[in-house]
Amino acid sequence: MPKRRKPAKENRAPPAAASRERPAAAGGVIERLSDMLELPKDLALDLPRVNMVGAVQVTVENHRGLVGYTPEQVRINTNVGQLIIRGREMMIGSVYEGEIIVTGFIHSVVIEEEHQSAPPEDRA
Repeated sequence: MPKRRKPAKENRAPPAAASRERPAAAGGVIERLSDMLELPKDLALDLPRVNMVGAVQVTVENHRGLVGYTPEQVRINTNVGQLIIRGREMMIGSVYEGEIIVTGFIHSVVIEEEHQSAPPEDRA
């Protein structure tokens, strides 16, 4: 008796619920390529890297410059918006082309994203 062939399986994308959600700004070919090559996202996607040591030091790599400084607040420009570090008795430990070190008593670290203006809606 001849062997029966199984129907070929279709290559289908996984359902939306099963797929990993990615932010729109980080999506695309570069992100998929960095995933395949297992490259760090901060390098591949030009994102800031923020490291904290307890609540006494914050190191920001891949920044775009210091925007403002007071002993209570430090604002650093990044590719995704401003990084705002709030605390007390804060000092800028060092500023290099790719790294800023802030020391003091850190209360919060927040990224204030840049908002792009929405396109006008069509009104018919």
